[in-house]
Amino acid sequence: MNFNEMIQIFFLILPSFIVIALGGFLKMVNVAKDSWVDILNKYGLWVGFPSLIFETLIKLDKNRVVSKIDIFIVNLIFLVFLIILAISITKLSGVKKKLANSFIICTFFGNVAYLGYPVVMSVFPNREAELSVIISIYVLVLFTIGIGWLEFGRSNRINLLKLILNFVLNPFIIAITLGIIFLMFEIRLPLYIEKAFVMLKASASPVVLIALGIFIYRRISLRKIFIPVLLLTGIKLVIVPTIFLTTTLLFQSVGKLSVSIIESAMPLAITPFALSSMYDLEREVIGTAIVFSTLLSMVTLPIFIYLVRSF
Repeated sequence: MNFNEMIQIFFLILPSFIVIALGGFLKMVNVAKDSWVDILNKYGLWVGFPSLIFETLIKLDKNRVVSKIDIFIVNLIFLVFLIILAISITKLSGVKKKLANSFIICTFFGNVAYLGYPVVMSVFPNREAELSVIISIYVLVLFTIGIGWLEFGRSNRINLLKLILNFVLNPFIIAITLGIIFLMFEIRLPLYIEKAFVMLKASASPVVLIALGIFIYRRISLRKIFIPVLLLTGIKLVIVPTIFLTTTLLFQSVGKLSVSIIESAMPLAITPFALSSMYDLEREVIGTAIVFSTLLSMVTLPIFIYLVRSF
């Protein structure tokens, strides 16, 4: 492995981690409070990233989007495969339901938007459209199959109305639906509105990365949870992207799916932690694994980016 290339890749993604560190510093000096995390995340969820996805899609060539359909299908199949695999392994190993649910959700859903977007764009700046739709696929799977599984585990039945509402009211899904409609019918926004979306788009990543930094600056207690935290971190940072990379190598499609592979290597997201207040999940395990996986991803992400760029 070329050490100089690894260093170059590290410096490409370093700005994202500097912004995360700024969030931690603001928390350390008592400028930022824990209450900021929810507010900044809601801004990213409801305003920043939906604006980013919508503004990106409406500027695309619709033929280019259609030509990427196989990439999107591959991501969908891979996420469903991960869910089935996680369910099977946790059931066979006899893991308690609360911890099993945590592994099932966290195995497939990483920080593909808040951290994934700036990291991928620093490495592949010309693949913004592909990245935006891939992010939406992750959200789609989480708020359909993922939430459906948690609902079923809670009451042994699926609340179909709630699932549909979660899906259609999700801001990512709304943004991509409107973006595709505008794209296919070639609807153009007035320039002043388009510029407003560009401003909102630019704010998305910095705001939520600062929120992530505030969140991970926290006291950690590893007694009793060290093993599940270690397993969850290893699965998300190493095992999942290795499976994806190995599969694409077999089919000689690493270059075509490079963005997808890097997204699969992202650390844990805050979203499952937020879901733990509504569903039967191990809140402390997930919260601690978010901290560890985010910090360790500064090492693992450059390695997988290097491997992807080498094939």
